[in-house]
Amino acid sequence: MKKYLMTLLTLGLACNAAACMEDEPFYDTEIPPHASIDNSKGEGVTRLVTYNVGIFNKYIKDDYQLIADMMKEIDADAICMNELDNNTNRTRHVYQLKHFASLMGSWDFEYGAAMPYDGGEYGEGVTTCKKAVNKFSVALPKGVGAEPRVLVVMEMEDYVICTSHLDHVSSEAQLGQVELITKTMKERYGDSGKPVFLGGDMNAIRNSLRPSAQAAVRTNVLLDAVAAAENIEVSEEECEEEYKKLAESYKMELDDVKKALNADGLKSDLKLRKAARLIADSAVAVAPKAPEAAEEAPASEE
Repeated sequence: MKKYLMTLLTLGLACNAAACMEDEPFYDTEIPPHASIDNSKGEGVTRLVTYNVGIFNKYIKDDYQLIADMMKEIDADAICMNELDNNTNRTRHVYQLKHFASLMGSWDFEYGAAMPYDGGEYGEGVTTCKKAVNKFSVALPKGVGAEPRVLVVMEMEDYVICTSHLDHVSSEAQLGQVELITKTMKERYGDSGKPVFLGGDMNAIRNSLRPSAQAAVRTNVLLDAVAAAENIEVSEEECEEEYKKLAESYKMELDDVKKALNADGLKSDLKLRKAARLIADSAVAVAPKAPEAAEEAPASEE
């Protein structure tokens, strides 16, 4: 059986402002002898990489080729990529994942839009040196988080690789997103016999979600139960109104918003919001109980 190697790379890039704007690379194209690294792989090893690219322009102007060279140097077989633009004004209308995959040598790829942004889309992606047998994306619930998120999946002949970028402000939103990721991958690949690898930017450290996990799960179970008991439904008109709000918020065309967002995910979010609102509206204020007077301690006898 083949061995699989997950290589998680954190690539820190620093440059001064002047160097960033130069057309010529500011970095040495040759690796100094003292920094030589053996990137050879053993027989049957598949090297997986996960990297938040920061829209390929966050710190260095147009660093597509630089990052492609890094990935080739370490002999990557599949790359999870986060914070990708697709046809936005801020990155000059480039389909970033497609462009990067071409620099890797016409690699296969799958992009998933998390939300409309600045005339285009913003999302996540996976690219692989071999052709996938199946690939898809799943919209993740925003919940009480800051932004919509997405799961992107590529199924290869002998393994599955997927990526996501969890919410950056709410552990409760993160847990909701993780629940859907787990449910999706179990349903599709639980009995497949293929190993499943999740890479990406989780915006969390080990065990950081533990304190709030039980409370968040109880909240989700409660809201689901309330929605079912009260027969809460979301109409097409309500979805349409939410689409319009999002289009106005992100300054996007309505049709572009509808293409970028999953309708079922939007309905699920709206249903939970309605359940939470019903609970809040039904709450009855209760005055706090007055503290009971403490019993006097018996006088001590001399």
